[in-house]
Amino acid sequence: MAILTLIGYIIYRFASWIYYSELKIDEKSGKIIRLKKILNQTQKTELIAEKFDSNRFEYLELTRSGKKKFLMNYRTHKNNELLIIKNETDKNLIENYIKEKITVYNNDVTD
Repeated sequence: MAILTLIGYIIYRFASWIYYSELKIDEKSGKIIRLKKILNQTQKTELIAEKFDSNRFEYLELTRSGKKKFLMNYRTHKNNELLIIKNETDKNLIENYIKEKITVYNNDVTD
């Protein structure tokens, strides 16, 4: 059984190396873009928001396998599920970075 689990895990990791998504926040224009990539080549570009607003982020608590995780969500006319965060420390780091670094920069540009 352990060998089957190991083989499944290796296949999963290989597939995630080939096909993955990237989130890009352009600090100058304020756009949030999701890039879907295959082997480091952009296959699809999805505009999530024209203007970044840190108040639109939500961190929804999930419980998986008895562990607390968080789903990072950006609300527009629909919910954009962006990232699953493994623990509360990482969630706090991301949340503080967005509020302190990106929001302050955008406020300086618009003033």
